[in-house]
Amino acid sequence: MALDLSDQYVTYNKYLGVETIDKLRIETKFQTRLLWHCGYWDGPMNGVMLWKGQMCWFQSCDSCYLKVKDPEINEDDTDLYDNIMIRFYKVYEVPPQYMGMMISNHESWCNYVSNNYYNKNGIEISKPAKIHHSLDIQNNTTKDWSQGDYLKEWKVVGKFKNEEV
Repeated sequence: MALDLSDQYVTYNKYLGVETIDKLRIETKFQTRLLWHCGYWDGPMNGVMLWKGQMCWFQSCDSCYLKVKDPEINEDDTDLYDNIMIRFYKVYEVPPQYMGMMISNHESWCNYVSNNYYNKNGIEISKPAKIHHSLDIQNNTTKDWSQGDYLKEWKVVGKFKNEEV
């Protein structure tokens, strides 16, 4: 069954002019980039990033699929196109007391579960934790900042998109 992409173009057009995180990273000399993710599903859903040098929360707000011609497929092949997913994000300014908690939670996560940082070039670096504890301790090291009224109260300071193949 083919993927119906008709409404996907409407979603994409809503975000015309929104830059990719890769372009923003280069334009701001690495002062806009992902630092770590908290939620992940076929790519980062949310987490902490630098936005023009300030630590902020990023949150996926929309996504769409677009058909693009695959340059590696022979012209005689019946399926010349691949579907790529484009995810759109909002960037939120976080009050200092909450950012402190986010940093502390992430440090605990890295100690007890695993590291999930991004280097300055946007490459994810994951390493096993130095200390392994029970699942109960691991669950206590995380907080889902995307739940509740946090995002309603925080100021949106930017938007970006991330293309996933």
